[in-house]
Amino acid sequence: MEPPEAPPLCRELWGSQEVTWYQGDPRGGLLRLRPPGARAGTGINQVLMRVLLPQGYPHSVSPDYLQYQCWDSLQALCSSLCSSLSARSVLQAMGVGDGAATVTGATLTWLLRDGVGMVTRITFTYLQGSRLDCEAKQWRLAADVINDAALLLELLAPDWPRAGPALLTLAAAGKCVVGVAGGATRTALAVHQARRDNVAEVAAKDSSQASAPACTSTWVPPCTDWSRGESSSQWGSMGEAELLKAIECSPEQYLIVLRPEEGWVGVGLRRGSPPSTPLLACAHALLLEELLGPPLPPTAPMGAALRRMQGALRRCHAPGSVPWGVLAESSRIWRTLGPSFVDGLAAAGWETQRPLLAPDQWELEWAGPGGGASKEEPRPL
Repeated sequence: MEPPEAPPLCRELWGSQEVTWYQGDPRGGLLRLRPPGARAGTGINQVLMRVLLPQGYPHSVSPDYLQYQCWDSLQALCSSLCSSLSARSVLQAMGVGDGAATVTGATLTWLLRDGVGMVTRITFTYLQGSRLDCEAKQWRLAADVINDAALLLELLAPDWPRAGPALLTLAAAGKCVVGVAGGATRTALAVHQARRDNVAEVAAKDSSQASAPACTSTWVPPCTDWSRGESSSQWGSMGEAELLKAIECSPEQYLIVLRPEEGWVGVGLRRGSPPSTPLLACAHALLLEELLGPPLPPTAPMGAALRRMQGALRRCHAPGSVPWGVLAESSRIWRTLGPSFVDGLAAAGWETQRPLLAPDQWELEWAGPGGGASKEEPRPL
């Protein structure tokens, strides 16, 4: 297939990477083209990225993220192996397998370990809690060293039966320090690494990365060809005329795709749109979904205008038919109500500049005010 000479009607991006170009074909449909320089990822790579890396990597994290996580995962693997060995030593030091050991002695040793650990945790937090932010890297390193020392004490405990309880108690105290220092400093590092208000996800993926090395011998990811998302399915089913009409009838900062016969409304965010755009687009889509539902009550705000649009939507029964007048009218109304809606939320104390609506990293870019499409030659998908 010869690549079209005209620039693409719309570009689909994931983070800063161009994923798909959409161009009209002679039959009125849309061609999905691979942009210059884009590479099709293999199934196993996509699965590993989705499982182990934050959404939008590498653009959603700091530049030093990968290097740090590689060393951190290596350390987690070594600690996991040592922990497996030390667990046997702890049980042996407690008297498991020793006919002369008593349940009372093992219980007292266990209670002593837990009690000293609790006191150590509280004391360490009191003494060093305020310094864990400003000395995050130092305490992160110290936590790893202390953890290794605690594992060593547990491994040595069975060889010195008389000193076994004391060694286990010291090891428990060290692990409690590790729990406080490691957990607190990891949170501070996650704040540094997160670049798109995704601190919780960065911390969660760090936990997955720490767990993965410990189970690599028994866990094999399925070799399924996952894409980075499912956004392409609906855009690919549109025709050139429908895409151009959707761009014309939608607000400037996002695209609305309406399927009345399916009761479905889709949103495509424009690249470079303001931070409040996901909130406005989501509320606009929810308004249209409400119109696709049961009849509005007589007391609904703007009832006459909304009921008129709802009636037009209900008359669209043919597959693929879209009431463009309803979409244009709702966009016109929302251009006025939307900013007032956001201002009202802000006045009520809501944070509107960083709405956590999980839109993934998908964005669209189309020709028009503030837009523009690249003129490089694409390759057929």
